[in-house]
Amino acid sequence: MAGQHTDRDTGSPGLIAKDGIPSMGLPPGQIKLAIAVVVLNCAALFCAAWVLTALPSMALRVRSQPHLYCDFFESPVYHSFENPYIVESLTVRLFAFCNHWFWAMGVIVFGWLCVSMTIARSRQGAGVSG
Repeated sequence: MAGQHTDRDTGSPGLIAKDGIPSMGLPPGQIKLAIAVVVLNCAALFCAAWVLTALPSMALRVRSQPHLYCDFFESPVYHSFENPYIVESLTVRLFAFCNHWFWAMGVIVFGWLCVSMTIARSRQGAGVSG
């Protein structure tokens, strides 16, 4: 998944950066779609990174208490927060859920961007405006 996030995260800004906007003549709607792709996929990468960086902490907690029943998805991501509400709220389940939804929405918006660009190109080729 991280490779796909990175591909879309580098492709979309590349589209709107440097000579992308002037040379391709992107309308504002496509620029907004490209920005949405970047935001959604960066959020998904953040969630995935948070889960991955929490794994060593979780492994140490499970290993230190072998008799403890451990539901991985209900485990708090980090146990060192002072506020118990935060510890109980920031679970692996929450970050995995958010990661997958941000990723799915990023894929949908990226597809929407690709389709809108294809339609715009075909209209330009046919001489149709609007």
